[in-house]
Amino acid sequence: MENKKDDGKDKTYHFLNKGHFKFRWILLGFCIWIVAGAFFCFDVPAALHNTLKQHFSDVLTDGEFEIYFSGLYSIYSFANIFLPFITGRLRDAMGDRMILLQTVSFVFIGQGLFAYGVMVKSFIVMYLARIILGWGIESVQPIQTSFVSPYFKDDYLGLTIGMNTLFAGFGSVATMYFCPLLALQYGLLVATSIGCLFNLFCIVCAIVSTSIDKCAETQMLKNIDYEKVKYMQLAQEEEQPQINEQHNQQSEVSIYEQMKTYPKLFWLVAIYFGLNYSSVLGFINISVGFLTERWLGEDEESELKAGQMVAIMWLITGFFTPIFGFIADKYGGRASHCIIAGILCFVSHITLWYIYPFLSLIALGTANAIAYASPWTGVVYLVRPDYLGKAYAVVVGTYNGLFSIFPIVVGVLRAYYGSYYYSQLFLSFLGFCSLITAILIKIEDVKQENLIDGNKIISATSIEDNCKQNADFDQI
Repeated sequence: MENKKDDGKDKTYHFLNKGHFKFRWILLGFCIWIVAGAFFCFDVPAALHNTLKQHFSDVLTDGEFEIYFSGLYSIYSFANIFLPFITGRLRDAMGDRMILLQTVSFVFIGQGLFAYGVMVKSFIVMYLARIILGWGIESVQPIQTSFVSPYFKDDYLGLTIGMNTLFAGFGSVATMYFCPLLALQYGLLVATSIGCLFNLFCIVCAIVSTSIDKCAETQMLKNIDYEKVKYMQLAQEEEQPQINEQHNQQSEVSIYEQMKTYPKLFWLVAIYFGLNYSSVLGFINISVGFLTERWLGEDEESELKAGQMVAIMWLITGFFTPIFGFIADKYGGRASHCIIAGILCFVSHITLWYIYPFLSLIALGTANAIAYASPWTGVVYLVRPDYLGKAYAVVVGTYNGLFSIFPIVVGVLRAYYGSYYYSQLFLSFLGFCSLITAILIKIEDVKQENLIDGNKIISATSIEDNCKQNADFDQI
């Protein structure tokens, strides 16, 4: 084991199976708070929609504000079409620990800059802040998934990611409940700055989590029996120079070459998640404005009431995701879950306008929970572990590419028609598209013998088959 001694770099062994590490649940207990802080910051503009409109009323008309406001989410997503690829490349080269700390720091910096932009009434500063914040938020979740998956991928991966989503939902619920309340009692500056304090705590949790992970690797590398390593063909590289040389050549291939190895099912999952994400989060962006306009009226208390109603959706997402994750771990069926989520998403958007939204918000939260518990965790089984960072970057880039356009469409429809009716109709159309994509996922998964549930392992030996499959896919 002398060749494993620390050379001064923070190495990460992507193929090390950490499922038997006795402190893995303690690590998860610290790690899950990271996404809570990130998602707390994501929803701050939506939670304070009406307060921000009033704050900018002396410089912008209502129609102008709606377009500028939707830009907060579009610029966030547009930048993150590309930035996650940088993060994914860094993750695959440097490991999860350092990049996890970096992304949490970005969230803290971005939220502080956003609060400053609100204070000086500058949408330019707020846009810059959302780019930095978005880089952090959109990288935290895939990096954290990659970080914890070696500990739980053989037994409780869906449940683990469900717990992450539970705490992400906790962050969103806290935003929707506390930010309007803080703005009402202490002012807008306090309401937008509280996220910085939350993320200081998250940085501490990230430091503790990465320290535990480093100790786990050190301990396992001292005692590991390489005959029991799951990915044996890669563990044997140190004793077989010719294999090591081939692996080094594979590590240096471009992102494009790696992407060619991803199966068709992976691309369908990426598109599905993008449509589902855009449909659900597209509503969250306008939720306070929509609910006050359609159901609650626009008095001083309406924003607080609307935030509490949206918090119900996030609570449903948070509590149901671990349940659906456990079901996916125990019984599989991720492809079928996607279809159920698509149906719920489509129906809930249709009914939000016509029926008092309590049941519709529950259905939308359930759809979001299934999406996080099933297709998101399924990505782990669709690509090689050493390509996982870039694979999640593709998923993040895909849904941000879609989400960079759709909020602008929603804002323009609202500004043009003076009502959220057509905006809501557009979001229901996205839900319908996600349903169609889910059906295609099911068909392809049947052909691939239930690949999305991990019944087959994507490894270095399967690259040629994936390349051939994608070559055929490109000709369709």
